[in-house]
Amino acid sequence: MTEYITDKLGWVDDFRALPGECGSPLSRKIYLQALLGQGTQPHKLKEMSFSFEMIQEVFMNQLQNTYFKVGDLVEIEMKHGVVKMGIITGEHFSDTIGREYVILPQDGGPRLIASPCDLTVVSEK
Repeated sequence: MTEYITDKLGWVDDFRALPGECGSPLSRKIYLQALLGQGTQPHKLKEMSFSFEMIQEVFMNQLQNTYFKVGDLVEIEMKHGVVKMGIITGEHFSDTIGREYVILPQDGGPRLIASPCDLTVVSEK
């Protein structure tokens, strides 16, 4: 295994390292997002040493940003099969679940926080 040069924070800072190994996690995610935007195939990302988890996280983030936006009218699947309509008013981030959305229900009830898997876009902003 090659010993790479690291910076003071312990991140790899070496031109010999592959893109998926070099820099802080944030800089790798930014680069990965740019590569995905250019249409780079998953097998090429794997060859560049990006982890499955990082590829999945960045791709899902792009996917969620594509489908759910503030102002969208959505159906919310509640417990026991109840479906409500509402408008996305914001995002909520949870350490345990990740990205969720704040919804203002059309029935005038209190605001709801819903996971993307419980939402269906009815009409885009």
